[in-house]
This record gives sequence, structure tokens and C-alpha cells, in this order.
Amino acid sequence: MNNKVAILTPTYGRPHRIQPYIDNIRSVTDMGLADIVFIVEEDDKEVKEICENSGEITIINKRARSFGGAMNTAVRELDYKYFYGSSDDFFFHENWLPPLLELSENFGMVGSNDMGNPEVAAGLLSTCYLINKKYLSRCVPDSPEDIVCELYLHNYTDTELTSVARFNKEYAYCPESLVEHMHPAWGKAPIDETYNLQNGTWDHDTALFNSRRFLWEQA
Repeated sequence: MNNKVAILTPTYGRPHRIQPYIDNIRSVTDMGLADIVFIVEEDDKEVKEICENSGEITIINKRARSFGGAMNTAVRELDYKYFYGSSDDFFFHENWLPPLLELSENFGMVGSNDMGNPEVAAGLLSTCYLINKKYLSRCVPDSPEDIVCELYLHNYTDTELTSVARFNKEYAYCPESLVEHMHPAWGKAPIDETYNLQNGTWDHDTALFNSRRFLWEQA
């Protein structure tokens, strides 16, 4: 097993974000503790080429064409002690990782402060998070090999993951770990074609989440 943190980064349709994302992480992270891992789609040619030539680990998504599918592809292919759930629209601040690692000694999932979402600040949700490998088999109640449920089209993927960890008393929020979500919802980025892919997914994902709650709430 690799004892480092695999920073899992599904990315699609944003070739211009790849190098700045790499530069940001490398400027604030002890890379003796972490590896950057991109998960890309086979037909996203420009992004795939940039990632493969970046010097970072690049994996082709082999499962559902979604954030969840990409994340699950990575955890099934990689053997790391820790997995960090990220995406190409996060900005990492100094000292983001050490406090997460400290808390992970006692919790299976530790959430960073995304500096935008009020549910994150309240400790109810994580949009970026560290998962200890020893907890991985409990992340998705009906799929122990996965890190998230990949049935969601866009919404609720992180909500279910956090809800399950909180129910299992395996969740901790780490406000000192600043990993800023540069998202249009918080006025930190323009809406682009990748964000627009979520249009029309809300009803499906809400119904799916409500249909799955019994898996952990009645466990």
C-alpha cells in the first residue's frame, strides 16, 4: 500500500484549469505526502492529453460517466492509505493537509473547509474530504468497493457520503483545512459548459437520495 494521499481529481471539459490546479497544489503541499491523480474521460481528448503529459497520475474513467464513476474507477485501481476527494475547481491554501491527517487517526472521513457552502461550515456536508482506506468499505452501504454512490447524475454524491459517515460516527469537520471551492454558486467562477451539465438532474438525484436513505438510517 502507498502511504501517501491520492488527491482524486475528476476533470472534464476544462483544459485551461489543469496546469493552474497542479501549480496550486504543488505550491502549498509537501508532495512527499500526496500524489495528484486525474480521472478523465476517454473522449475528452484535449484534457486527456494535457493530464497524461503533466507528469501526474492519469486514469481513464471506466465506470459511470459521472463524478462518482470517476472516483470509483480510481479507488478500484489505486492502493493508497488515504484518498482525498477533489475536483478541478478547488483552490488549496497553505497547511490544508496536516490537520486532516491528524484527525484521520480517529475518523474515517474528515472534511475540509470549502470557504463557501454554509452546510459545510455547519459540519453537515463535505464537498472535499479525506477518506482513510480503513473506512473505505463503509462509504457506500450497498457497494463496499466504492468510495461514493455513482448512481447520482450530479447532486447528492457528497451528501450521501457525508450522511453515511455522520451516521457511523466516523465524520469530523476540519475548519483549519482551507480548500476553497471556486464555484459559481459562491460568486467565485463563471458558469461554463461543464457546470451546465448538471441542468435537469435535480429531480432525479433528489428522488434517488430519498430512496437510499434507509440504507444507513435503518442500519
